[in-house]
Amino acid sequence: MDGNGKTLKMEKTMKNRLIIFVFLLFLSSSISFGQSKPVWVISFENNLKQKETDWKIEETKEFSNKIGIYNYFYVLKSGIFQSSILINKLADAPNRNPNVAEEAFKEIVGLFEKGILKNTNKVKVENFGDEGFIWTDVKIENTTKTMLLFRKSDVFVQIYAPSESIAKRFGKLVSEQMP
Repeated sequence: MDGNGKTLKMEKTMKNRLIIFVFLLFLSSSISFGQSKPVWVISFENNLKQKETDWKIEETKEFSNKIGIYNYFYVLKSGIFQSSILINKLADAPNRNPNVAEEAFKEIVGLFEKGILKNTNKVKVENFGDEGFIWTDVKIENTTKTMLLFRKSDVFVQIYAPSESIAKRFGKLVSEQMP
């Protein structure tokens, strides 16, 4: 690869990282939680520990942002493999447009498809909530991951895993506990 090809590839990688960073910053403008962790999230964590004994939770974070999105983030490790799970819950709002979650999900899918998922194959998945998609062969920092993104009501779940089967297993553990 010549110098220009390397430069273009580095620019594309940096652009993808910037898109991810801006998206995560949008979702995670850190302020402290004003509510306790939902029971279903606690049940998910317990099931994850009981059913996925080869995977250890390396890191957890809970945070919310100024627009009322509560976030639960997990980094899991099994040997040399790493996965992550991000659960986003929109805050309850009495006068909120009932379609806001569906519209936000479409926007998120669109952002990913313009960024890190631009040249990947999107496949619709069933049995994970109201709507969901899976992408394989997602290139992230010299590794290839599978990304599962789904929504049930006003809860969004994003999972990166080494394979489609692992992503779906983790997704099932989350979706089984969701209200």
